[in-house]
Amino acid sequence: MTRKSAVDSLSRQFEICKLFRGHYHAAEARRRAMHIEPEIQETTIVLVGYFNPAIINPDWLLRYELIGPRAASESIIDIIHPSLAQFRVADLEFISTHKDFRY
Repeated sequence: MTRKSAVDSLSRQFEICKLFRGHYHAAEARRRAMHIEPEIQETTIVLVGYFNPAIINPDWLLRYELIGPRAASESIIDIIHPSLAQFRVADLEFISTHKDFRY
C-alpha cells in the first residue's frame, strides 16, 4: 500500500466514523460509506465493423496522420497478415481482425 493510498484509506475511515456518529443524515452516511474510487489499470477501445488487417500498419496510421513519423519508425510489428494485424506504437497496442479494430 502506498503512502497516498494509506492516507486516503484513513481519511475515508475517519469520514465513515463521523458519518456513523450522527454528523450526517443517514442516507448521506450510506452514500459516502459505499463510495469506492475505481483505479484504471488499462483501457481498450474497440471499433466494430469490417476492416482489412492486411493494410492496417504503422505506415497506414502515419499516412492518415494518426501517429507521427517518430512513432511510426519506432513501432514494433508482431504480425501483419490478411486476417490479423498486431503491432505496438509507443505504449499502445493495435490489433485488427476482419471484424474489429482494438487499441
